[in-house]
Amino acid sequence: MPLEIAFIPVNGAHADRFAQAATVALTDIFPQAPGFIRGECRRGVERPDTFVLLLEWERLEDHTEGFVKSELFIRWVELTDGLIAGAPVVEHWESTSGRGSAEKALA
Repeated sequence: MPLEIAFIPVNGAHADRFAQAATVALTDIFPQAPGFIRGECRRGVERPDTFVLLLEWERLEDHTEGFVKSELFIRWVELTDGLIAGAPVVEHWESTSGRGSAEKALA
């Protein structure tokens, strides 16, 4: 199960609004996407104008081919329009320990 990590720079004046928008998305938008498992948003301590969105997917394609090409993605973009200060850096990560790797080792 890949973990999507999106580092999102936010206009400082809109940081609280972005946090609210992320909460709405985590409650009302992302859970509707096929393959979405869970997610959370965190705000930087040293860089409070940067947020990290952590989204777990069943398969990488659920994010890269499903979500980003869907109406749900358009809703996410519209919800955050004018709040993001630059291009997010989005990466996908696999577990090397814990839940995901233990299941693979036993298969």
